Amino acid sequence: MDSFNEDLKVLNLDDDYDLPLVGPSLLINMEICMQQHAPQKRRIITLRPSSPRYNEDIGKEKINRRKLEE
Repeated sequence: MDSFNEDLKVLNLDDDYDLPLVGPSLLINMEICMQQHAPQKRRIITLRPSSPRYNEDIGKEKINRRKLEE
């Protein structure tokens, strides 16, 4: 966290700048900083078709059964 704060201080976010002039470079520098400290991760999501046997009533009954098992 300390190194992240130090990197943000280097960007001089507190100074009063003309945003249209420094906006694009500030955005790029912030993206670089974020990739260093919190890199994006890829996730694989498997999409499966919904089961025709499962519906809302069955889901409610499963919840009820779990409560009764306690």
